[in-house]
Amino acid sequence: MPTRTFMRQRWRDVAFLHWRADPELVAPLMPAGTRVDVYDGAAWLGLVPFRVASASIGRGPSVPWLGTFAETNVRVYGVDETGRRGVVFLSLDAARLAVVLGARLVFGLAYCWARLRVRADAGQLQYSTRRRWPGTPGVGGRLVIRPGAERATGAAR
Repeated sequence: MPTRTFMRQRWRDVAFLHWRADPELVAPLMPAGTRVDVYDGAAWLGLVPFRVASASIGRGPSVPWLGTFAETNVRVYGVDETGRRGVVFLSLDAARLAVVLGARLVFGLAYCWARLRVRADAGQLQYSTRRRWPGTPGVGGRLVIRPGAERATGAAR
């Protein structure tokens, strides 16, 4: 079956961080018609910061300035009523207001506008975010990842 390309983009400086969570605590966050996808007795929450690079509409050229920006997703894995597995986005933050407005108006996605920064420096990736609109302005944080470093175990520090 032929498909249409609606948008293209590249992801750069991406990190996939996951934590175990009690499925009963995550269940109320799931949209109607879905349930938590449990693996090894746990729900798995993901934090995914990255840079979108060279985004384009359809098969066209990348959109200058607007097509490159930072984004952070908070996600959980879910199963729908027919058994299909997928990603449920709990939070979608992007650094370009036009992208946020487009995603909200055209697709009904709950993107939020945030001040996001991604820096690669001295063998590590640094991510920072601060929510602007909508929601609670100022909510955010900072994350430093050293690729290849020993993984943290146990509770977050």
